[in-house]
Amino acid sequence: MIESFLDHQNIARPDAAHLLSTLTDREREVLGLVGRGMSNAEISDHLVVSEATTKTHISRAMAKLAAR
Repeated sequence: MIESFLDHQNIARPDAAHLLSTLTDREREVLGLVGRGMSNAEISDHLVVSEATTKTHISRAMAKLAAR
């Protein structure tokens, strides 16, 4: 899902694929839900995890992607 977004945006970041490969499956899943506009609470309910866990996944993914 994230890869297809990057492909459609023609992002000129040769390291983008490498950065995405550093994400865990759960981090990718959480970022996909963020991309759909879900709040942390909604993601937590959807995945049946605590909101703190959701925030941790988001924080780690953002750090790996060097994003803010």
